[in-house]
Amino acid sequence: MNIHIRLRQICLLTAFFTSATVINAQGLAAQTLTLADAKINQVLKGDPSILNSLNGKIVVALWTPDYVDTTPQPADPPSNWKGSRAAWARYRADYPKSRENDIKRKSDVVKAFESLRRKYKDQPNVVFLGLAMSSTNKGNVDQTVEQLKMTFPIAKPADDGQLPSRHASHVIIYDASGKAVHTGPVDNHSESFLRKTVKP
Repeated sequence: MNIHIRLRQICLLTAFFTSATVINAQGLAAQTLTLADAKINQVLKGDPSILNSLNGKIVVALWTPDYVDTTPQPADPPSNWKGSRAAWARYRADYPKSRENDIKRKSDVVKAFESLRRKYKDQPNVVFLGLAMSSTNKGNVDQTVEQLKMTFPIAKPADDGQLPSRHASHVIIYDASGKAVHTGPVDNHSESFLRKTVKP
């Protein structure tokens, strides 16, 4: 009797995980978008003609990190502050270190992307560019470029452009057909995926 119950549990678990895998696969497939869906229509930094050279190329696009506000924190909490005075004091005390960590984290992402870009600089069929948020204006981009030392071109999708799910400071790899085939952090996994895309 116990053996039959155990077998039934195993069958149910197997069915559940199989269906979950199918659902996940369908979800990922449903999120797959193309470079055309992104509607990249403006270059905020770099040569605007880069937009004419994306078709038929492998495009590695980085969600560019946002500018880190380095202005000093005000002495008094803002009018919408809902915490206590003690919480505000802790926030102010932690702010310089938190800001320093934020700048380092974002700088590390840019360095990793620049390093990946250098490895493929001699590949004429691979284009690297940054993608600024739709709400980003030219002034913010200039500040970000200066602060984080970005040297790659930065483009901006149209407000109604569609991109794969965004994760902060992730790359999107589009294959030569324009299909989004990978999104993830700037890490060894993304580099490995790019290598396979360049040399299928």
